[in-house]
Amino acid sequence: MKEFIIVIFIIAIIGVSSYGIHTSNHNEQDNMILIKSSKMYTDYLDTPVNITVWGNTQFEVNDWESIEVILEDIDRTFNRNNTESEISRLNNYTGSSSFKVSDDMLYVLEESLYYAELTDGKFDPTIGKLVELWDIGNGYTSIPDQDDILYTKSLVNYKNVIIDQKQKTVKIIDSNINLDLGAIAKGYAGELIKKHLVSKGYKHAILDLGGNVLVVGDRYKTNYIGDQNWTVGIQDPHASNGVYIGTVFVKDKAIVTSGNYERFFIDQDTQKKYHHILDTDTGYPVRNNLASVTIITENSTAADALSTSMYALGINKGLEVIEKLNGTEVIFITEDRELIKSSGVDKIFKLNTKDE
Repeated sequence: MKEFIIVIFIIAIIGVSSYGIHTSNHNEQDNMILIKSSKMYTDYLDTPVNITVWGNTQFEVNDWESIEVILEDIDRTFNRNNTESEISRLNNYTGSSSFKVSDDMLYVLEESLYYAELTDGKFDPTIGKLVELWDIGNGYTSIPDQDDILYTKSLVNYKNVIIDQKQKTVKIIDSNINLDLGAIAKGYAGELIKKHLVSKGYKHAILDLGGNVLVVGDRYKTNYIGDQNWTVGIQDPHASNGVYIGTVFVKDKAIVTSGNYERFFIDQDTQKKYHHILDTDTGYPVRNNLASVTIITENSTAADALSTSMYALGINKGLEVIEKLNGTEVIFITEDRELIKSSGVDKIFKLNTKDE
């Protein structure tokens, strides 16, 4: 799962009561008082989830409970650490017939296979056994045996996943393969929560799912430069947590970053860093001189998948892919502190100066 890599500095997310805090904000555009409601969820998707909503009425208890139901459903579907989850049951299924899946699983798997094709397998939902082998971020700090890496890498092949959309079934041709949808599930959860909020008539919200940020509508009041864009800070991968390298100004966008600076270990013998973004071609963590990749696009599911994919693809191939996707931008930050941006980034991004 992705980690805390986006800093939102327009608000301070603070400890909340079981059903949130409520404060008033004056909306300079609409000339009305908006009620702010916030809540943090900590039991789902293996990451804290922060929701902040501004509306004409107080966000009610049953509204928070509805969002919790969404998170429960997503966790019950995609959390590999839950042995009773749908993905765990699918990974353990040994029957000869296809496995009947939920609508959520069907959609996310289809999206995953799309991004696998788009990236020539750099994004691959069948990477589960390789993730388990390295187990980076869960206290494991040793390089696996090379023979184990080579064997486990050979199990990664998204083309062994067959979906029957009409029957809503999935068949995994090689029973040794394990699915891992951690690089896309949080993004999908963000889309479901956004859809719920919009259906309730809310026009201003920030969703932060462990660093996967989704801003809903325009900002609840004008920002510090006088417009209605949300201002979202991008973490500097070479600085301490909370130091941002620049700011994006957006409405109705998802901003997701993948980097090598949160989940990693240093090998004591070689002093090399081994991070959690794995290369499906080599079986080892990706090595391409990138420190982080940030995706800005409308759809949170896409942003989640693309941030990992573009990190694995690297700058040249990554830019080639992004420039073909309408409404999608990317910011690469290298280990040498260089910023490489797609063609539309300068319209929405401001680099911080030393004086700021």
